[in-house]
Amino acid sequence: MKKYCFVLAVFLAAACACFAQGYKYVEASSGLRVRDNASLNANKIGVVYDRMKVKVVELGPKVTIDGISSNWVKIVMPLESFKKKTSVTGWVFGGYLTDKLKPFSTAGWTDSDLTIYLTRFAWIYNGFRFMNFGANGKYEFGLMESSLGGDGSFSASMKDKKIIAKVSYSDDSGEWVDVKTEVYEIDSILEDKLCLKYKGEMLELYPAIFSHDYFYCSLYTSNTSCEPSLYLKGYNALFYEWSRKYIDALSNKMEFNDVFYKNMKLMGIDLE
Repeated sequence: MKKYCFVLAVFLAAACACFAQGYKYVEASSGLRVRDNASLNANKIGVVYDRMKVKVVELGPKVTIDGISSNWVKIVMPLESFKKKTSVTGWVFGGYLTDKLKPFSTAGWTDSDLTIYLTRFAWIYNGFRFMNFGANGKYEFGLMESSLGGDGSFSASMKDKKIIAKVSYSDDSGEWVDVKTEVYEIDSILEDKLCLKYKGEMLELYPAIFSHDYFYCSLYTSNTSCEPSLYLKGYNALFYEWSRKYIDALSNKMEFNDVFYKNMKLMGIDLE
């Protein structure tokens, strides 16, 4: 009996150690709140999105939340670590973390799920045009490295497969024109690409970081000036499994320096 208890204790210790270190995937369609302590009463300090890959550094107490029994888990907070140039951690409920991702699917998505999907990244199409959807319903459109663009609001309908933007644009003189309503039809939704139809034209949108090398500037130079929502939000794409193919492709075009690897490791991304 003592031998059995010893073996069980060793097994449980090994299981906890496995959970406490390594990587997990978020399995929460509405995202997973990050808190400053292992408690539902603790302050909310961030969010990690569905299917995002997070680095686990510590196992906390076991609790039951939403009928699920699991441990609180301390994770690396990627964007916060990059901004502060030091490791920043927070706590999430481990019941919404998983070892293996299910196939990506939009089945059962609500308008809220679609909005969360749109707001995770800034999007680029045609190489230099960006669309930025904010969680508060704010919408931005513009040209990369240009003052031309527009601001307004948006709404998204999963049922109608449409995104409706109401935007005021500025012209070359800096004057704002009247609000225009634009209707984008959703053709397809993939993990790393969104296809829209607008006035008969097909628009293929990609997470901004993979469509413009400028987003890598701060990763190479440790320059934190790229903090506006358009740029910093683009880094969210780095924490998805599918982003590795883009990183590999980029490595064939340019040589990663020590600063790049240091910043990636700081954000919890270990590259081979």
